[in-house]
Amino acid sequence: MVSEQDSQEKKLISEFECECHHGNERGSCSSLFSPMSMMEMRQQFREIDYYKDHTNQLDLVIIGLLRALVCRDGVTRSSKKKTQKERTESHTVFMLGGHVVCEKTFLFAHNLSKKRYKRLKKLYLNIGLAEPQHGNTNAMPHNAILPEMEARVVSFIREYAVQHALYLPGRQPNHFKLNVKLLPTSTSKKKVHKLYVEACKQQAEDPVSLPSFQKIWMRVCPEIVIMKPMTDLCALCQKHYTSHPEKAVLTEQQKRETHAVMEAHFQKVDEERDHYQKVIAESKTAFRTNQRTLTPDIPCSYEGTCHYTFDMAQLVSIPHEPLQPGPVYFLCPFKISIFGVMNDSRKKQVNYLIPESCNIAKGSNYIVSMLDHSLKTQGLGEKKLLLHADNCVWQNKNNTIMAYLCYCVQIGRYESITLSFMVVGHTKCSCDWCFGLFKQLF
Repeated sequence: MVSEQDSQEKKLISEFECECHHGNERGSCSSLFSPMSMMEMRQQFREIDYYKDHTNQLDLVIIGLLRALVCRDGVTRSSKKKTQKERTESHTVFMLGGHVVCEKTFLFAHNLSKKRYKRLKKLYLNIGLAEPQHGNTNAMPHNAILPEMEARVVSFIREYAVQHALYLPGRQPNHFKLNVKLLPTSTSKKKVHKLYVEACKQQAEDPVSLPSFQKIWMRVCPEIVIMKPMTDLCALCQKHYTSHPEKAVLTEQQKRETHAVMEAHFQKVDEERDHYQKVIAESKTAFRTNQRTLTPDIPCSYEGTCHYTFDMAQLVSIPHEPLQPGPVYFLCPFKISIFGVMNDSRKKQVNYLIPESCNIAKGSNYIVSMLDHSLKTQGLGEKKLLLHADNCVWQNKNNTIMAYLCYCVQIGRYESITLSFMVVGHTKCSCDWCFGLFKQLF
């Protein structure tokens, strides 16, 4: 089958004809070559017309030919006065296949334009047999991303991850990185880029485009990822998450209603997450300021606030052997429960390991006992206590926990206690980070 390019090439060769003779009795010098041989020559020179290390290979061949065809010195004879004088201009004798041809036929056979040939000839006459390079070699493109611009992008992404991401080392088996940082499902790279552009405008700096922002993110910060909706435990997110084929069958009204519900839900999630991060930041600042004057043994001696997060982790088994060798296969491993209390002011977590033989139902009494012990041993003598927990009614959100906190205020251990709960399904907190570290070592 003859391609369209070959048919166009044959038509171009059949229509080509020069008007010179160069001593050829049959007519123009283009008639010295058959259409097939002319097509082979053009094809050969077209194949080597590419750049390698900033140098065009066809340009090297043409400059080599000019070394043999161009006459730069010698004498010339005047036909009228029959005198000889020194040659001042270069003279080119075009040869092709052992025949003297005209310039037009030579350029057509080598698939060269007149402008390109003059440029190569001028280069040869000026510097001789030199390697011609592209004019933009070693030149900085006008749209290039400078190192300092890339550094600002990376710094912004990592700072955003510090404020909004959840650190789960060892908890994501699908990632080759251990220290994975998960951003909420309500976040997108386009949203982060919009915040980055606003920050650049405030500092009078030039931002990078969204595609460049995403490329830098993937290349430099692959450990910072956005949680997929399928990994989110929120029932509302699972209910309204649909794939592209499923979205196609929804009506416009259903799409608008779903979008409005999810927009309100994500706004509530962001508000709760911002509050959680705000109180932790305030407690850390107060702890660093008053660290030397703390008297933990005296209740209500610390004017600042202290923030704690408590949560239960998944069970672990002893011995821990994923491959299950033969002798262990028919044995039941020893189960251990983990309860963690994170002192966010000091950034220190205490994990309680409850063996299977001492384990009781995971009720409110179970939580109150360990929480009371942790507050007594980790307390800073603060007046205001801030607590965060998940929405588990059986363990945290019940009358027993509330009665215990009221009791702590009544006996004078604290002046006030604030207990907050994250939105259901979006309760990942600082305890999960330490649980990930624990399981990574385990």
